[in-house]
Amino acid sequence: MTSPYHARRARLTFDAAYAGSGIALMVHAAPDSQWRKLSWWQQPETRRLTFTELQKLAYIFATGQYH
Repeated sequence: MTSPYHARRARLTFDAAYAGSGIALMVHAAPDSQWRKLSWWQQPETRRLTFTELQKLAYIFATGQYH
């Protein structure tokens, strides 16, 4: 389990790590004490978390590197 805002990147990372192994993983977002899908933009900290995660996803898509 991972935070909701991090679930997509976690899935991409695990899929890359286990590619070709026959192992399939399910990513499930755990409840987060601050981040909410319908209101993340209302608080500075949750905006920061979201935009930082988007930058990390952009890095993965641009470079193909997961670290």
